[in-house]
Amino acid sequence: MWVYATKRDALREGAALAIACGLDGEKDQARRDFEAGRYRKVMDCYEKTRPETHLLRVQAAFLQSPS
Repeated sequence: MWVYATKRDALREGAALAIACGLDGEKDQARRDFEAGRYRKVMDCYEKTRPETHLLRVQAAFLQSPS
C-alpha cells in the first residue's frame, strides 16, 4: 500500500504501475492516455485486461496530519 497527498497523484502512480505490469495489446493507447493525464482511463483499461491473479486499486484514504 502506498499513500499519496492527492487523488491525482495516486491515480498517476497507479496508472504508471498498471502500464509497467501489463496491458498487453493496449500499452500504446495506455501510454497516450497517461501522457494526456487520463489516469483513470489507464486504470480502467488495466482492470478490464488484467490477469485474474492481479489486483491493483486506487482508492481514497482518510489521513490525519501530524499537527
